[in-house]
Amino acid sequence: ECYAGASYPERPRAFTHKGERHEVADLLSTWRLPMSIGFRVMTRDREVYELIYRPSEESWEIIHVFDE
Repeated sequence: ECYAGASYPERPRAFTHKGERHEVADLLSTWRLPMSIGFRVMTRDREVYELIYRPSEESWEIIHVFDE
């Protein structure tokens, strides 16, 4: 689930990982690469994830970050 203002995705609000829904509490950083857009987020339960969107595939990759 993302906020989509001028473009999609602009800001993640929630995501489902391994069957569990996580609400985003804080957007820690964003970056753009030629083939993807990345977001490092902290969830309400204080877990950190990287959410990577690939527009050409319309797909998301979710990475749980253990060291923060």
